[in-house]
Amino acid sequence: MCLCFSNSGRLSGSFFKRLIERTQKTALLYPDYLKYTPKTSIELTAREQQILGLLLAGKSTEEICEALGIGYSGLKKHNRNIYAKLGVKTRAEAERTAMRLGLAHRGDGRSWN
Repeated sequence: MCLCFSNSGRLSGSFFKRLIERTQKTALLYPDYLKYTPKTSIELTAREQQILGLLLAGKSTEEICEALGIGYSGLKKHNRNIYAKLGVKTRAEAERTAMRLGLAHRGDGRSWN
């Protein structure tokens, strides 16, 4: 594919038109290529499960650190790992995703479901 420039040095409209046409054709050939596929099973460590349970119970950062005998930086590390495994960026997203995947457990180890 050649880049077509106008006299001003900018890409021409015909280039973008061809690009869109080719992209649409490719999308028809591979309809699920960019489709999001959520994970159906997440492997959390025992400690990550504990922390997630406390997050879901609405405990504050300080309460979680105190309950588990860990420091703030340790909790932050565990949260980062949990969020990465769940594919989320916030606590609220983590809670929703955990509930959807059936990862939510009460403090006694029983599932909320």
